[in-house]
Amino acid sequence: YNKYWLVFFRNLGLAAAKKSAYVVAPTQYASNQLAKYTGINPNKIQVIGEAPKTIDTSISDNETTAIVKQILNLDYILHVGTLEKRKNLTTLIQAFKIVRENGFPNLKLVLVGKASNKITLDDSSAIKEAIMQQQLTNDVILTDYLCDAEVQQLYQKAKLYVFPSINEGFGIPVLEAFKYQVPVVIANNTCLPEVAGQGAKSFNPFSVQEMANAMSTLLKDEPMRQTYIEKGNAQLQNFTWEKTAASLMQLFKKAVAES
Repeated sequence: YNKYWLVFFRNLGLAAAKKSAYVVAPTQYASNQLAKYTGINPNKIQVIGEAPKTIDTSISDNETTAIVKQILNLDYILHVGTLEKRKNLTTLIQAFKIVRENGFPNLKLVLVGKASNKITLDDSSAIKEAIMQQQLTNDVILTDYLCDAEVQQLYQKAKLYVFPSINEGFGIPVLEAFKYQVPVVIANNTCLPEVAGQGAKSFNPFSVQEMANAMSTLLKDEPMRQTYIEKGNAQLQNFTWEKTAASLMQLFKKAVAES
């Protein structure tokens, strides 16, 4: 992060957190990181999970953009998220090249999301360079920002959802993929195994070959795909906005009672 944002965060955000009754973190991983790097008492940090979007939106054929119509007629792997360095998308592009060469020559990789507005975090130039270096100009599709309804359409038709990040605080797309019955492969670090549970196949995000192997395995093995979809459905039941709201309300009441 740039130095001005850090000054703002330390003087306002961190100072407020230290004075607060409680601090809410979305995962145990995030809670541990907060305690480690801020010095906030771990007992003051409460883990309250998040959930996928619950409002399903529809869109007419006339409203669907040309790029989404094109994608929906293809076989593709999906990733949704801003094009930041921590998302590890250049490594994903290299792994995708291996997958295509191992029996999936018609497969596409769809990256939904816009460039980061934080210059120090933005990875869009490196992503475009990786696409050219791997000679995948016609096979990796950058959609830029899409509305919720179009993202839903892309989830529903995806062969696989891949989450290769090297740092996440929660990872809502994991749950969104579960919701739309998409098999998921995730990086085996930070919060992602905590959120995905047994519902996703994992890989080392720093190993191109291991990432490629995980994707290829789920693409080739239909019984395994169905098993992960079922496990994803089961894991999804642990995360609802109703549970989040109830936990927050309970924490508010506790804070008031102790004040």
